[in-house]
Amino acid sequence: MSGVAAAEDAVAQALALADRVACVMARLTARLRPPPRLVGGATPLSHLAGWLARDVYVPDLAVLASQGRLARARLGWLGQEDAALLAVGSGRVALDLPTIFAYVGAGRFAIWIQPAQIDRMGNTNISRIGPADRPHPALAGSRGLPDDSVLLPHGLYYLPRQGPRSLVERVDFVSGVGDRRRLPAGSRAPGRPGYLVTDLGVFDFSGPDGGLRLRARMPGVTLQAVREATPFPLDGVEGEVPEVVPPTEAERRALARLDPLGVRAVEFVRDGAAAADLRRRLQAAEEEALAPAARAYLEDLGLNAGEGV
Repeated sequence: MSGVAAAEDAVAQALALADRVACVMARLTARLRPPPRLVGGATPLSHLAGWLARDVYVPDLAVLASQGRLARARLGWLGQEDAALLAVGSGRVALDLPTIFAYVGAGRFAIWIQPAQIDRMGNTNISRIGPADRPHPALAGSRGLPDDSVLLPHGLYYLPRQGPRSLVERVDFVSGVGDRRRLPAGSRAPGRPGYLVTDLGVFDFSGPDGGLRLRARMPGVTLQAVREATPFPLDGVEGEVPEVVPPTEAERRALARLDPLGVRAVEFVRDGAAAADLRRRLQAAEEEALAPAARAYLEDLGLNAGEGV
């Protein structure tokens, strides 16, 4: 197989896997109880899952765009969002942080997080890898995860690639609490880890001690493959474990409408050269498609494209 053909095959496989993971995330979002009224996105895939849940399953679900906007209507396709927010007459309303945190405090907010590490009890890490005095690397920091993990009734997590680097025996730093034993005695905080979706399967935290349990396998994935990618004993791997239902026709249509460029594949491409090439092509396609919105914004400011601001 030539280099070009191999890269195209890697992207095609990544896109198919991203479709399965995004659909599972959307279905689980729609099944949450109490149902969320507002969903956010921390990554392109988690944002896509929110829109997919709305388009296919929960029409009255509100989707929080980046930079504190609430979209009254779909923003177009994945990748358009930030530039579309610049367009005049965008039909979006600003949400201040107190309003957003009111949804969090009421347990009516949902967001899928991709942690750098997650352990068997659902503790998550997005702060650092390695010891405090020699982190390698230092990451984004805990941000809103401490509040979300304590206040939201369902912690929602996904891993594009399950393995011993991301699914660990014990996280290096606790950014989000999963293990209820870490909370003060008598705490009434409702937050609990809910689901973990990976390239290999769907998990919840219904083990005998609140630990990770396998609920379903991705199509074609064996139990042995799940065991090999899990560095600790895992509940739910004995007996019959069902396979995830592939994307439905309605989900496929929504994915094609929401993300026609295939941005969702980026997180799942395993080949480094193919991933870099895909990012370059996506950037070029987005710049071309977003140019009209950028021009409209500059014209509204009385500027011409290419002028300094």
